[in-house]
Amino acid sequence: MFIGNHVYYDMDAAALQKQYPSLSREQIYAGLAYYYENKAELDAELKRREEEADALSKQYAASNEGMRERFEAYRLSHHDPVGSHRPSVSRRSLLNW
Repeated sequence: MFIGNHVYYDMDAAALQKQYPSLSREQIYAGLAYYYENKAELDAELKRREEEADALSKQYAASNEGMRERFEAYRLSHHDPVGSHRPSVSRRSLLNW
């Protein structure tokens, strides 16, 4: 939705056309006109989507809480120093593959 770029990043029609080359300048101006005619409704929709994204982000962070600590504990318990599993593949072996 290019309206979000216009609202959040203050992009004008020329910048929007560079970002969305498949849209004509007329389509961009029509979209902007629709936005300004329905500003309250569309701003509410943008705010709802932003709140939903924030909630999902918090939910994801909470579900992964402690994962790094568990990974580090596992790695240390298996005596696996960082970088020890780098493949020993030479450029020559890749070319011969």
